[in-house]
Amino acid sequence: MKNVILDLRTNEKTVYTLENMGFNVVPTVKIDNLYDDVATHADMQIAYMGGDVYVSSPEVYDYYRKKLIGSKVICGNSEIGGKYPYDICYNTAVLGNMGICYEKYTDKILLSHLKKVINVRQGYSKCSTCIVSKNAIITADTGIYKAAESNGIEVLYINNDGIHLRSGRIGFIGGVSGLIDKGTLAFNGDINRHSDSDIIKDFCKNKNVEIVCLKDGELEDIGTITVNYDI
Repeated sequence: MKNVILDLRTNEKTVYTLENMGFNVVPTVKIDNLYDDVATHADMQIAYMGGDVYVSSPEVYDYYRKKLIGSKVICGNSEIGGKYPYDICYNTAVLGNMGICYEKYTDKILLSHLKKVINVRQGYSKCSTCIVSKNAIITADTGIYKAAESNGIEVLYINNDGIHLRSGRIGFIGGVSGLIDKGTLAFNGDINRHSDSDIIKDFCKNKNVEIVCLKDGELEDIGTITVNYDI
């Protein structure tokens, strides 16, 4: 059974759908010094590095080490600060052996597990990056778009409409989605609610990636649907 790390406040329909698909749902824990919208987001506290390897913030290391059975959880050096950019230590989009992140503020142990770092000024790099394959992403961030493209990654650039955080503030395409296996991209909500849904669906289809909507209704950013897939 594969693990999926999910915001502990995720809609029960999304949780039920993933459990019904055979996943072991591991709820996140709350990090009190983060602001409420992201205090329970997986991509703020643990980074999936590929295979069965994760790098976790020290505050939640013991929790994930016990919960992620069958996986290797490594404790990072950096505690998560309450304010940007000291809250982004683990917010890295990992594609194979490459990572997209704001290198200066990224945990050094996490960085040591990457062969190549694509440095960007967008600290919320994983939030802003929907990984479709090890060589294809979707983003609404111009900096990530340019940096990824210049490093040979195929990028679909979209607008940021139609995705929301719990508070109603604008969310991110990476935070509302997650690869649940090599050929399946899951969304927390109806992808048709996004104004660029047609080009998103076409882009995924061209990469032989199926889109699965885990619940009906609005697309809610829950901090990445984090599954130990292999791409």
